[in-house]
Amino acid sequence: MPERYFKLIAKYALILATFLAIEYIYSNYLIDKIIDIEEDSTLRATSSTGLRILLNIIMAILVNVDIKRLKIKTEYLTIVTILSKHVGVVAFLLYVIYYKDKLGKIN
Repeated sequence: MPERYFKLIAKYALILATFLAIEYIYSNYLIDKIIDIEEDSTLRATSSTGLRILLNIIMAILVNVDIKRLKIKTEYLTIVTILSKHVGVVAFLLYVIYYKDKLGKIN
């Protein structure tokens, strides 16, 4: 597999790892300092879900930038990435690798 695919895979692997670390740190350490659990127990789950949705939207924007840069004609990758960043990134990378001849040069 050419080095350009490794760069693309490494880029998204690093971003996903960073987002997972942010979610872990927030849900295990920061949320206890921000939210008083005795006051409202549902607020903890709601704020964690809100953070997850925010990170999914950020990832969808990053994937959408690469979709436009590579001139990929698909409308479903962005929607899938908003629903689940892991599935969206894997689908995007598989699409890029499978259709490498049609996409041309990847920087």
